[in-house]
Amino acid sequence: MVSRELQRRLFPPAPWVGEAIVGGESSYVLRRAPALKSASVVFSSNKYPHTMETAPYFSSVHDPRVVGRCKHKLSDILMVALITYLCGGEDYSDMYQLCRFRGKEFKPLLELPNGCPSEDSFERVMQAVHPDEIAACLEVYTSQIIKDLSGMHIAIDGKKMRGTNPRGHGESSYILSAWVNEHSLSIAQEAVGEKTNEITCVPKLLDKLALDGAVITMDAMGTQVEIAEQVVKKKADFVLALKGNQRHLFEDTTDAFSTRQPHKRYLEQEKGHGRIGKRSYKVLPAEGNLTDEVARRWPMVRSLVRVEHEVIKPNAQPTKETRYYISSLDFNEASAKEIAYYIREHWGIENRLHWQLDVTFRKDACRARKNFSARNLNLIRKFALGILRQQHDTLSLKARRWKCSLRIDYLKQVLGF
Repeated sequence: MVSRELQRRLFPPAPWVGEAIVGGESSYVLRRAPALKSASVVFSSNKYPHTMETAPYFSSVHDPRVVGRCKHKLSDILMVALITYLCGGEDYSDMYQLCRFRGKEFKPLLELPNGCPSEDSFERVMQAVHPDEIAACLEVYTSQIIKDLSGMHIAIDGKKMRGTNPRGHGESSYILSAWVNEHSLSIAQEAVGEKTNEITCVPKLLDKLALDGAVITMDAMGTQVEIAEQVVKKKADFVLALKGNQRHLFEDTTDAFSTRQPHKRYLEQEKGHGRIGKRSYKVLPAEGNLTDEVARRWPMVRSLVRVEHEVIKPNAQPTKETRYYISSLDFNEASAKEIAYYIREHWGIENRLHWQLDVTFRKDACRARKNFSARNLNLIRKFALGILRQQHDTLSLKARRWKCSLRIDYLKQVLGF
């Protein structure tokens, strides 16, 4: 549930934070914003409407600029950035051009008491605002849509922001995201620092979420005893890819499938793109198939899974691939079809999040790299993607962005105004 502190920060009595409207150019200092705990995504409250009133979110973001020397409202600058991505824009220049030529049309979405901020103003703000502030806004927005994570499939995966400088200013260019498959929404993220890795950052990401009743999927990097224990302690289940990084568990699993014994099985076949794909899912109970030492180390594992994938193409030799998984789902309760669903749909985070950000929003073409700019722009893209996903019409994401750019009434509808 959203904490009282976070509600106070995101919905303050005063409409604007750090506002100071005076003459002269805006000044910025790169000071770190006060620590802000991310909202636990429990989603049990109907306090906020399903549609999004964006002004209260962005108006509460901590303003890192020098008070008394700011010409433009911070919330206006962030709102213009969001509208730019909704309308198909890509960079600071697009933000400035959109605000300059159409800013008056966007009222009451924007106030712009001193006209349009300059291109440099957009850039300096994105460099200065701490990403945790915008991430908290995104998490509260998703909490309006998803009321409960029970029964949800949450895929966790990381992605490098290729347009950024990997050696620039100590800022991470690798982001872990938590993706709710049923709603196609990114509900939380965690930056992987230069001196850390996914293994140490996954627990931090899991701590942000109320996982009771959910099923978590991760690739082999997340197949760690500590991570599996954490998921189970949060009353959730997992389906984790298994490779040689857990050698003894992997060997026991492959040995178990080399013997003939009772098992559950599910077959599926798909045709498309000039090929036929066949997948065979075989599930065994972990009990009795793991050595005592491995069983003591992995007591939360209750099912072992093997997936055989064959691809048949015309005029080519068939290709075969075998993958293994472990799961906390009870062998006697979960069907092979259910487990197959979680394995297949894990790649939704690749197709419906990473791919959309890369292709539709051209994330990898972005060259913003100084200080917090890359992470902030990535968060606002996710914000825009999540908003567009909630439009239940027949248009593609690309078409929705184009329609937002043409019709102010549709844009306001998308934003809940």
